[in-house]
Amino acid sequence: MVSSEFPNRVIEQAVQLATVSLECLSALACQCPAQMPAYLAGGVEQLLLTALRPTMPTPIILQAIEWWSAMAELEARRHDGPTLTLASLDALLPALLPLLVRSREQLAEMAWGEEQQQDEWNVPMAAGTAVGLLAEAVGDELIRPLVVSFLDQINNGGDACRQEAALMLLGSLLDGPSAEAVGPLLTRHFGQCLALLADPQA
Repeated sequence: MVSSEFPNRVIEQAVQLATVSLECLSALACQCPAQMPAYLAGGVEQLLLTALRPTMPTPIILQAIEWWSAMAELEARRHDGPTLTLASLDALLPALLPLLVRSREQLAEMAWGEEQQQDEWNVPMAAGTAVGLLAEAVGDELIRPLVVSFLDQINNGGDACRQEAALMLLGSLLDGPSAEAVGPLLTRHFGQCLALLADPQA
């Protein structure tokens, strides 16, 4: 009779293998940036987009976000033509922005002041860092309709999880894009941001 623990061990080992593989790709992006176009053309980009799906195990999502963050840092230093991040932006943003949204359980734990939960590196925190690095790398190119639409959730007081994610996104846009690009967004949401700061329940 096969132990019920056997499938769990196989899944755990598969997740560990996938996580280590993504770690190797992140190291490769930092150490051998000239090789990245060949890897992306070979299907790695689609693999790394698939790894961002919310149904993936958390270690895989975190490591995939780390790769995109490494790519964003690389792009910010490049001055020799179109950036890899910019070429992938249309495919990346629909996968990355939803990861900014904390679950209601995470928000509830934070509201109760659980320091361990607040200090723990999690998917929304990693996604927020990645968006900030992308903003620095591509500047005004990040201000796309999908981003503008996501920011509109700041005014959606009925969903605290999405409202917090939209505020995180707005903060991530303050470094990188020009004042001309970000200014209208700040003007649009400034009043609601002030209202949230004044609300002790927010």
